[in-house]
Amino acid sequence: SLKGKRILILSPHPDDAEIAAYGLYASYPENTYVVTVTAGDAGEFKYDEIYQDSLTHYLQKGKIRTWNSLTVPMLGGVKSENIINLGYFNEALPTMY
Repeated sequence: SLKGKRILILSPHPDDAEIAAYGLYASYPENTYVVTVTAGDAGEFKYDEIYQDSLTHYLQKGKIRTWNSLTVPMLGGVKSENIINLGYFNEALPTMY
């Protein structure tokens, strides 16, 4: 049992923690910390019907995914002060390494 234990969910991208660990942190929300490293601004050009310009597209995509990484854990009962998105651009990770 993880009752009374502190849990750290460390996620490289938004929605990784939400997909892989939602059941875990929703079961023990009072002791859970969720940290997401990137803004999730990379990947496919999925919103081309809304954003014609790729820079705007990827910035908006990162903003949407960051908000998701901050709000979905709260739906699972995790306290807002235990949820962090560091907001690094996705392509900064290799340089940081």
